[in-house]
Amino acid sequence: MTRFVQPSLTAIVQPIAAVTSRAVELIIAEQNSRSIACDAISIPATLVVRDSTAPRAEHR
Repeated sequence: MTRFVQPSLTAIVQPIAAVTSRAVELIIAEQNSRSIACDAISIPATLVVRDSTAPRAEHR
């Protein structure tokens, strides 16, 4: 999609397979009445900086 938008948009790239895999694990555990501790789930993501992000401002 970035090919069609000007300026190209900055985006967060998430590992969709990891996200969906973890979601399925939690759903199956819930259906099997198993308790899984999951206060917070952290799956790394990557920031892809493109033309829509302004250059970093200089501090005076």
